[in-house]
Amino acid sequence: MANNYNFQPVNSQAQQFSNNQAAQAIMPNLAQNSILFPQPIGNVYNLNTANDIGNIPTGANPSVGLCLNESLLYIKTLQNGSPMLLGYKLTPLGAPTDENTSEDTEKIRNILHSFDNRFTELEKQVIRLKETVGGKKEWQI
Repeated sequence: MANNYNFQPVNSQAQQFSNNQAAQAIMPNLAQNSILFPQPIGNVYNLNTANDIGNIPTGANPSVGLCLNESLLYIKTLQNGSPMLLGYKLTPLGAPTDENTSEDTEKIRNILHSFDNRFTELEKQVIRLKETVGGKKEWQI
C-alpha cells in the first residue's frame, strides 16, 4: 500500500511568512532606490585642455568632459540628430560672493590710491634732489 501524502509540518506557512518579512527587511524596495539613486547614463571623460572636447564621442547618451586644469565642464549630446555642446565654468565652494567682491574692490581702490599718493610724494622729492645735486644749471657747461 502506497502512501500519497504530502507531509508538511504545521509551522511551514508561519515560517514562510517570517522568511518573507526578513527578506523585505534586509533588502529595501528597489523602486524606492531607483528614485533616489538613478542609474547613470553616458560617460565622463577627463580632459587635459578644453580643446580636447572635440575628441569626445557623441552618441545617444550624454557625454561629460571635465577639464579641471581650466575649471570647465562640457556636456555633449545629440539633440534632434545634431550635436549639442553645453559649457559650464566651475567655481570652488569657498569662492567670494558678489557682496564680498564689492567690498574687496573698494579696499583695493583705497590701497591703490594710498600707493599713488606715496608715489607722487616720492617723485616730488626726487625732483628736488635733482635740482640740488650737481650745483646750479648755470655752472654746467
